Amino acid sequence: MILSASGITFGYPKEEWLLFENLSFTIKGPGFFSLFGLSGAGKSTLGKILAGILKPSRGLVKKEPASGPILYSHSEERFPNWESVYQHLQKVSVKDNQHLLEKFKKIGLESVDLNTRFKDLSQGQKNRVNIARYLTQNFDCLIIDEALSNVDEPTREKILQFIKKEFSNRTILYISHHVIEVARFSKQIFILKRPTNSSIKKLFKIKGLDETPCCPYPQSTIKEKGIEVLEIAT
Repeated sequence: MILSASGITFGYPKEEWLLFENLSFTIKGPGFFSLFGLSGAGKSTLGKILAGILKPSRGLVKKEPASGPILYSHSEERFPNWESVYQHLQKVSVKDNQHLLEKFKKIGLESVDLNTRFKDLSQGQKNRVNIARYLTQNFDCLIIDEALSNVDEPTREKILQFIKKEFSNRTILYISHHVIEVARFSKQIFILKRPTNSSIKKLFKIKGLDETPCCPYPQSTIKEKGIEVLEIAT
């Protein structure tokens, strides 16, 4: 799958500067990719543009092949408070993907009683259920926009490794402020750097470490890659 953005221009009303101006880049899937930037750089806005939630004033987002949806997951989604976790997941999951839900229970939902109603879950538990319901749908590309922000680091790491393994033939775009995770797990890292009093006209791209459980990197290498990402973003 190839996801391309050509000449994207976008700005919010009453803002003095456009956020993006004539921005172009291409994501060549499959694989695990990340979008990184400091607070206010426009990560979520760009993710929503790629998913078709926001429309640019100029420019085009194109996915090849055209079949298969782009899903967008974020941390502030609403849930049906009266439903149990089990009822909801059974309702939204594609039948052929039910086996993925069983696997995900072992690394993301092990502490969640599936008979619990959404109103009784912590925010971290809701984040895990949210990821599970997207992973058990059919998609070509899944954009994960800070959707694990309230999940503890060890669990977050297990979930990301699970996604990389089980969905190696899909395209994942992980939007996060956790620079070490971005450095470790990404095949490629797209970096937003917003100049002062100006629009973003370029997206920087570097190789990530693309770490897998069988081939871990030493902490020194991960730290170096994280520093490289931060230096570009600042």
